[in-house]
Amino acid sequence: MPRINFTSLEYTDMVLIYGECHQNASLALRTYRERYNTTRVCPTDSRIFIRAVQRLRDGENLIPRQVEIPPRVAVAQEERILNYFARNPTSSLRRAARQFCVHHKSVHRILKKKQATAVQIRKGTGFIR
Repeated sequence: MPRINFTSLEYTDMVLIYGECHQNASLALRTYRERYNTTRVCPTDSRIFIRAVQRLRDGENLIPRQVEIPPRVAVAQEERILNYFARNPTSSLRRAARQFCVHHKSVHRILKKKQATAVQIRKGTGFIR
């Protein structure tokens, strides 16, 4: 089932209705549907109310953090990164990332995908053969 992304206004209304319903999530879901069924996409599960309240109690943002998909690195850029490590096998991931203006995890992903000659990455020492 696809995940529905609610706005901060919708989450705020959910939390307020949850309070009005004396922390009864099932009743809050029914009440929310009665009020907003014609104007909004309504939650399908009462646990959404509980999770929103719990995020607030934990001091987190009301809207859950979305997992960001990193942008793909162009094939030509991948080749330049691989050539860089062929010439500089002791260079660090972060140094290469700065050199090519990409995230260090992208560099790691490229090397892992191409199964570069490095067998172990150690903090501060770059690659070890």
